[in-house]
Amino acid sequence: MSRENIQLACALALIVCLPWNSVKAEIATSCQNGVENGVLLNLTDPWGFIWAPDNLASYVPNSNCLWLLSPQVNGSSVQSISIKIIQMETESCCDYFAVYNGTTIDSPLVVQIYGTAMPAVVVEGETALLQLSSDGTVDRDGVAAFYWATEVEDEIPWDSLPCPFDCFGRGTCVKGTCVCDHGYLGGLCKNDDSKRIFERAI
Repeated sequence: MSRENIQLACALALIVCLPWNSVKAEIATSCQNGVENGVLLNLTDPWGFIWAPDNLASYVPNSNCLWLLSPQVNGSSVQSISIKIIQMETESCCDYFAVYNGTTIDSPLVVQIYGTAMPAVVVEGETALLQLSSDGTVDRDGVAAFYWATEVEDEIPWDSLPCPFDCFGRGTCVKGTCVCDHGYLGGLCKNDDSKRIFERAI
């Protein structure tokens, strides 16, 4: 929607709208660490987390979040990259999380995931491109995953791994995995559908 159409809609509905720049900024910073939609986030640590969106909300329409994993071990490239998905929810028909063996979306596709599937993924090689892509309609909770250079798996401090966003205060972090409080679901405890249904019933 154009700036003029947004302003007209606000005027007709007699509502207060955010300034155009604020609306634009909200759309543009839907990916991890405030990275703009469509801009590649390069990650070179031997292990770490990826996620989108960058908050408790659902991902925005027309999301295109991109991560390039090129983990370095002692300054050298690696032989393979393991990816453990901990949060996955997209519109089953049209939005997806994809993993490519290489540096661009034209690289060989390893897996394309829809809905709530969370397969274990291993990419043979030193780089992997990850993509969360959505259309302009239904949005969901998004994706979060932990990646690591396969050869350093024994060096990862699994017992003390933090959780992204500390489970949003809706659960307890145990070895990098959220154990959700009652009423919350999902790998980051974002889904509160059960809690809201319970609260309506009482």
